[in-house]
Amino acid sequence: MVRFRNSQFYISDKSKLLQFYHLIDNKYNESNLHLKLLHQNRTLKNFNIQNLLILRLNFCHNSSSSLNKSLQSDFINIKSLLQEEISNFFYILYYNIFERDSTTPFERILLEIDLKEKISR
Repeated sequence: MVRFRNSQFYISDKSKLLQFYHLIDNKYNESNLHLKLLHQNRTLKNFNIQNLLILRLNFCHNSSSSLNKSLQSDFINIKSLLQEEISNFFYILYYNIFERDSTTPFERILLEIDLKEKISR
């Protein structure tokens, strides 16, 4: 089943960013970030971020999420700096969660993404 999460911000050309995801089972979403831009003329364009690697455990369903449980929220957040802000960048937040290495420090990762589909920092 394919579902989508609606972003709450627009980018500089007034397109809206959408995140689509596939439910794999009752524990995981597909471990791939599917982003699309919804343009004002109602067309969709894939938004493929170059060199993006988000670890699989970030795609686990987050039972503590405030989102509707039927959305099967995961641990990946996509944000602008301010809600309803029009920007040339948006941000992806996730965790460095490793399945096999419990000695790795647990931290939140913040990536700034530009409209050229590149990680800027």
